[in-house]
Amino acid sequence: MNNNSILRVALETKFNKEDIENVLKVISNSDNVEIATEILLGIYKEPVFKQFAKLNEDARTNIEFLSYNPFKNRVNYTYNQIITEKRWFKKTEKVFIQENAVSRSHWSDDAAKELDMTEEEFTKLHSKEIIDANVSAMKSEGWASAPKWEETSYDKTVVEV
Repeated sequence: MNNNSILRVALETKFNKEDIENVLKVISNSDNVEIATEILLGIYKEPVFKQFAKLNEDARTNIEFLSYNPFKNRVNYTYNQIITEKRWFKKTEKVFIQENAVSRSHWSDDAAKELDMTEEEFTKLHSKEIIDANVSAMKSEGWASAPKWEETSYDKTVVEV
């Protein structure tokens, strides 16, 4: 007996024989045939995910589980954006404040032009540093593969004093 025959017999326990062809069409057009089959047979068990993760996203914080998409095997999450202000400074500079910046330009070639230098000369003498960082109050949404979420997730532990 091949897998298709086994699947037909299993589906016949849940559906009328005349509906099996349509059910098989739904399964075969799913992003994840195995998950679709398990859901239709009523045997699917959604994995349990930890609430928080550190996804190595420099510009994101407070990354929190929102939902799981079993067909795509990915976790949807909410996060707060970290908004940074960067400026160009001399590499010898020790204090990275607005007043010590040599340029506000985003790109090194633009900053070099402002100082009448080649980009190569400029990047040898200057580096781009963060002068301010704030966390946005607005929640945004993103997604990660379920394995990546599992690898970086954790539950917050509350310590009572």
